[in-house]
Amino acid sequence: MVRFLESIKKISKWDLFHIICISLFEFFLICFDRVELTYLMIVWLSGWLIQGNLLQRIKESWIQMKSYRIYFILSLSLFLYLTLSLMYSTEFTAGKIRLESHASLFIFPIAILGLRKIVLKYYDLFLIVFVFANIFACICCWGNQFMDLLTKGTWEPYYVSLSRFLHPTHISNYLHPSYFAMFLAFAMLIVWDKIFKGKSFSSYSKNEFLYLLVQLLFGITILFLSSKAGIFAMLTLAVSIVFVRMIELRKLVKPLLIIGGIGLITLLIVLNNPRMKTMRASLDENKLCEMANHNSYSSTGARMILWKSAIRSMDDHWGLGHGIGDAKQKIREGIAKQGASFSRDFDAHNQFLEFLTIIGLFGLFIFLVSILYSIQSAFLCQNYLMLGFFVLTSTHFMAETMMTKEHGVMFYAFFAHLLWVKMDPNFRIDSGINFIRNIPIIKRTELLVFTKRSC
Repeated sequence: MVRFLESIKKISKWDLFHIICISLFEFFLICFDRVELTYLMIVWLSGWLIQGNLLQRIKESWIQMKSYRIYFILSLSLFLYLTLSLMYSTEFTAGKIRLESHASLFIFPIAILGLRKIVLKYYDLFLIVFVFANIFACICCWGNQFMDLLTKGTWEPYYVSLSRFLHPTHISNYLHPSYFAMFLAFAMLIVWDKIFKGKSFSSYSKNEFLYLLVQLLFGITILFLSSKAGIFAMLTLAVSIVFVRMIELRKLVKPLLIIGGIGLITLLIVLNNPRMKTMRASLDENKLCEMANHNSYSSTGARMILWKSAIRSMDDHWGLGHGIGDAKQKIREGIAKQGASFSRDFDAHNQFLEFLTIIGLFGLFIFLVSILYSIQSAFLCQNYLMLGFFVLTSTHFMAETMMTKEHGVMFYAFFAHLLWVKMDPNFRIDSGINFIRNIPIIKRTELLVFTKRSC
């Protein structure tokens, strides 16, 4: 404890202020609502401005971050495009409200670029705080379920009933289950990247066994949250991690047993999950509209209607889109054209289609390029945490409009730029090329080509 207090005294006041604000933001991202998070960000950014030398700090970071500049420009361009779309929206007030939820796309890039030195110095701390926040959230959610079991005799740890906390009639301080599942999956990635990366499948110590239990807690919670996108994203990441270890260690049996175990546990939980039982029935197109009209649709069925409506609403607006204020109205009109109706308004429930309806193909192109550029750069640099982050978020984007809610866009904007700032100084394409060449299939192919040339 004494060493801890002494280490804090060595940190400058401004650095300590930023560390506290960022850590609080990460921790309460899971359990605060958007208003409380906004107040916290205002306090942090106020100190960030009062500190002074803002332009000088940004200029220094800009000079030293060559690869990051491209992603930085793409992020700001996306927000600028969304802002411009407000100008050709007929529903200006609605568009203004929706634009406010995207403000993090503009705020975090500049804020993190101006705090590059702090990000580089305390990067590991920020990741650890987020992991502990998710552990705390899991304990509270499962604790709430066990309390219900003891006091009421009810046990329904699925979807909203699991993420619900404090008040039984609310979707909880722990957000929509899809958001919670995305946060948990990224926390799993952090633990793997910091603790298990580079180790064989049988070399874990007793201390590391505790980290495995944390991974198990996160994984089981995701499965019971019953978010289809969350489950698919987690499985994709888990299989990808094991596959990468297979390439690095050149072992086959143990990794395949791990994949089989993951698949078996997932299958057992999914088969007994009431939300998953209606998924197959909802894929019948003939019943979709009828179900929607009687408010008996499933989440999968509703998405199929919404996706079709989003595409059919484009008409001659493919280039610029309908604007951020009119997108929901156009989707509503598309639903009506299908002969269906919902009791409340929905957005596209697909982030890519949502951007398509708002800012058209040009805006969607900017968003896709920013993601693909990040995935390519992370792969070449062998930065699996950043690679996994963009694969994870992209998977969720296919089934949810994560960027239209403050918690989703804050999470994406903050960690995307945090990971980029950390990786940029170490960005080396040569290391990625060597990694690719060490993959057995490619190595054999190169050897075969070289042999033929020699002959």
